[in-house]
Amino acid sequence: EFSRFHKEITPMFDGLNNNRVHWKELADIYQAKVDAIENERKRLEEEQAKKGTSDPLAHIFLSVYGQG
Repeated sequence: EFSRFHKEITPMFDGLNNNRVHWKELADIYQAKVDAIENERKRLEEEQAKKGTSDPLAHIFLSVYGQG
């Protein structure tokens, strides 16, 4: 609201507001990607639990090193 009194500040203030909107959009996109990864991780964990392994990466380890 400082910009109402100083016309020199208005362009900078508008730029900051536009920048804030842009970064909020990027944050929303990032959060959607993180949520998708988290959901996939949970799905893999549930799938592995049904198969009898607790680690979602266990299938990779077992395929490389065998059952032990």
